[in-house]
Amino acid sequence: MPLDPRAVHIYTDGSCYRNPGGSSGCAAIVQYPEHLGRSDEQIVDFGCSESSNNRMELLACIQALNWIRTVLGSEPPLIQAGTSMKSFAYRDSTAEL
Repeated sequence: MPLDPRAVHIYTDGSCYRNPGGSSGCAAIVQYPEHLGRSDEQIVDFGCSESSNNRMELLACIQALNWIRTVLGSEPPLIQAGTSMKSFAYRDSTAEL
């Protein structure tokens, strides 16, 4: 399915060198439609000395959703539905948060 050329597209990625426990980072890029005349913008740029691939992938998505909330001034229905679900904490194999 082709992407909608009139929509704002957000691309996220996270990684970890020597997973888990190594240097890690995540990023997100927003790509605006051509008709808005805006250039691509990096909205997430984060790194830390110790984490995992999964945490960085999730952090990139969470930060991108927070950016959407900030830009729109409210939560779109998709975010409202996701945040109304029962919260859970991500734990690694050692049961640490």
